[in-house]
Order: sequence, then C-alpha cells, then structure tokens
Amino acid sequence: MIRSAGLVKYADCLAAIARFQSVYNMHGKRKFEFSNRHRDPQTTLPHESTPSCFDVRGCSACIAMIADFSPVMRNAIPRLPPPPAWVGNDVADAFMLWNAAKMVGDTCLRDAGTYGWAPVGATGGIGVFLWAKGSLLEKDAYRVEGVGGAVGNGTVGGGGTGVETS
Repeated sequence: MIRSAGLVKYADCLAAIARFQSVYNMHGKRKFEFSNRHRDPQTTLPHESTPSCFDVRGCSACIAMIADFSPVMRNAIPRLPPPPAWVGNDVADAFMLWNAAKMVGDTCLRDAGTYGWAPVGATGGIGVFLWAKGSLLEKDAYRVEGVGGAVGNGTVGGGGTGVETS
C-alpha cells in the first residue's frame, strides 16, 4: 500500500472505484492491450492508452503501466513485481481489472484506510492504482505523457478521453 501524507477521501475513493468497475464490468472477459500512448500496439486487441483514470473530486482510480513510472517512484511502490514485468505493453481482460480494483478497495481503502495498487496483466506490468489527486504518484504517471491531464483513447469507456470527473 502506498501511504499518503493527506487523508484518504473515503467516499470519493469508493465512488472512483465504482466508476472504474462499472466501465469494465460491461466487458466481462474481453481482453485489451494497454500501453503508454507513445507506444505502438503489439497485438490486434483493442488498445487503451495509459494512464487512464476515473476521478471523483480528490481521488482517482487509474490504470498505469509500471514501466512508465520513474525509478524513484517505482522504488516507492510496495510489492512491485521484478523488472521483467516492467513491459511497455501488456494485456489484461476486463474481469482482471475489475477484480484488481475490488482488491484495492477492500484491502487498502476499507481495511487499511489508505491508497494502494494491485498488479494485473499477462506479465504483471499493469497497475490498477488508487491515488490522491495531485499526489506525487499521479504527477509521476503523467510525467511520461508530457501533459497536465489524463489521456486515454476511450476504447473501453466507449469514447472520449478515458477520464471522468464529478
């Protein structure tokens, strides 16, 4: 679990996880390829750019590639898989993503009252994260993008930017 200096916005985080899960729930076992938007897809599966977040006020439920975090931030992520898992592209089905979000909600938010993450994907190179808006983890995830906001091609969400706010 990644501990934050600020207080966990419990209701915001529950709502962010619920939004995340509602999008992936409709896709069942459908597989998607995830990568940073600057990488070319390596499969013929539907492609989703990362980071891709569902934001509710002070909390975000996000998909991010482990490989895209800086070395300093990767050192701060507990239970990080070994380096071979840090691939630029990875595949996960919607059910895996939904379960990862549930695990983060249950074990980090509900049981420990903190932000956290869970690895998913064929190689474990995808992370489903729960983080505070404006946190160092969020800033580092978007550092690769070179933009101030979230990106996402909307493949899973059915169009738009892959970002929801309220």
